[in-house]
Amino acid sequence: MLHYEALRLMHRHGDEDLAPMVEQSGGHHDPAAHDVEHGVNWFRRVYRCTTCEDEIVIEGQAEEPKKRA
Repeated sequence: MLHYEALRLMHRHGDEDLAPMVEQSGGHHDPAAHDVEHGVNWFRRVYRCTTCEDEIVIEGQAEEPKKRA
């Protein structure tokens, strides 16, 4: 499982310049971000460059909750 809070996404500008990408409002907690075709365990996060506003989308299947014994 990825811990997104521990990652930093950066967008390259030129040869050496890097700009941070920040998660857009809504994120993975927004019910509208869940893709019904993939099921409720599918998530989507959108990140935007703080310099040029280019965006990337990260999609994946969320880990199933662990069952207690």
